[in-house]
Amino acid sequence: MESRILNALGIDPAFIFIFMLALFIILFILYVNVTVKYNRLKNSYQTFMRGKDGKSLEESMMEKFQEAETIIKVTRQNRTDIRDMKKILDQNFQKVGIVKYDAFNEMGGKLSFAVAMLDGKNNGWIMNAMHSREGCYTYVKEIVKGESYVMLSQEEVDSTMDMTTRCLLGLLKAENISLFDVGGLMNAGEAPGRILQEAMPYAQILDLTGCTLSQVLYYVGQGNLVFALGENREPLLVAGYDEHNVILYDPITNTTYRKGLTDGEEAFSAGGNVFITYLKDEYPSAP
Repeated sequence: MESRILNALGIDPAFIFIFMLALFIILFILYVNVTVKYNRLKNSYQTFMRGKDGKSLEESMMEKFQEAETIIKVTRQNRTDIRDMKKILDQNFQKVGIVKYDAFNEMGGKLSFAVAMLDGKNNGWIMNAMHSREGCYTYVKEIVKGESYVMLSQEEVDSTMDMTTRCLLGLLKAENISLFDVGGLMNAGEAPGRILQEAMPYAQILDLTGCTLSQVLYYVGQGNLVFALGENREPLLVAGYDEHNVILYDPITNTTYRKGLTDGEEAFSAGGNVFITYLKDEYPSAP
């Protein structure tokens, strides 16, 4: 049967049939795609709802919300407890220092000593034991906020310094720098590298953190001391080395000692390989 309309438009009915067939195929593909997605969504929903009705699912969600609220409460309580513990710790003795010395010229062996015990706010006391041929005399002086109402001897002042301060003072002493308030800067929160830069403006401070001991010894060989952290992150000074040992300065005993190179590598590695030294670009002119 011929169509007058199609003839008038000059359109072959075969083209219309092909177009309808292509449209049908496209719609069929879309239908299959939608059906697959629906089945996947249905399976996911059934898996989620398996063994659960509407009421029990609501109860499960409420339990999770309650658990989240409990965690928030516990976290807040932990923060409060930590603040309280910090306040308590500030009142406990945290800084302990001891200095051995000879109280009298005729006495040797450094049998006299001054020991300081301070809390987090630098409150505490200093006990000074002076040994002589006649006996031992002990004195106790109160420290409030790092200061004493009674004049302190040099040994008593040294005993209140922490290990980092002693190491930095030892390093500066090797450079003939004595009149510098290392302790005050440490109490103000300054980092060791920053303190050394202020004390030696003519030098280039090098943060060698991450280097190995064998690499750091290059600077020691140039005649420079190296500030370092040991196995338990205790401050030390690397003062020298030989074929088999590294020479370290202990700020507690104010002495040097030798440690095997291999043992030294392991100890400084355990402490994080923290090293700070300096290069003297130019020297201050003589007065």
